[in-house]
Amino acid sequence: MNRPVRNALLSSLFALLLSQGASSATPENPQGPLDEVTIKSKRFQLDETRRDFNKVQDRLFARYNELNHKREFEMNCRDVKRTGTRIGGKRECTAVFEDDANQLEAQMAFEHLQPIQEQRTSAMPVQNLVEPPKQAIEFNGMPAPASMAIDARRPEFREHWKKLASSDRELIRLLHERSELKERYETLRREIFGLPPLPASEDAAAAPSR
Repeated sequence: MNRPVRNALLSSLFALLLSQGASSATPENPQGPLDEVTIKSKRFQLDETRRDFNKVQDRLFARYNELNHKREFEMNCRDVKRTGTRIGGKRECTAVFEDDANQLEAQMAFEHLQPIQEQRTSAMPVQNLVEPPKQAIEFNGMPAPASMAIDARRPEFREHWKKLASSDRELIRLLHERSELKERYETLRREIFGLPPLPASEDAAAAPSR
């Protein structure tokens, strides 16, 4: 495979990886011409595909973490309890720099709100509540929102992925397998719930993003 084609393929795969997939939320009343037996069969296939996707994704990130030597770009996966989860079921995978940004934002929000909450619970008159001066909030260490901090690091994170994958066939193979399972999952989901078919992909690695 020549270098331009290889780079284009890697770019498609990384865009898919970073897009975080398509929603797997299920409507209450599936629509479409499928009969009940067919729907049950396809739902079983959907569950199987989701499990396969999780397994491949775990292997993908495990291999990536073996090659990666930057703590902030290490990938962590966890099971989460929520409804309307994306592909992969109730499982979420994020980089350390994303977790750090979200944790810092939550910590700073707590530290900002704690004095106000303490004043409210002390039964002080409302007019005597003292809020921190706006200047302190804006200039004394308040970080940018987590989403902004994360977006600022994504280009570097993407390039780091490309660099590691360009020299590791196993990582590229797992990226391909993940992409194929994601597309299979979305195709089945759309068939079950009578949704429009997937848009045509430009190449074998392309798949819809959110």
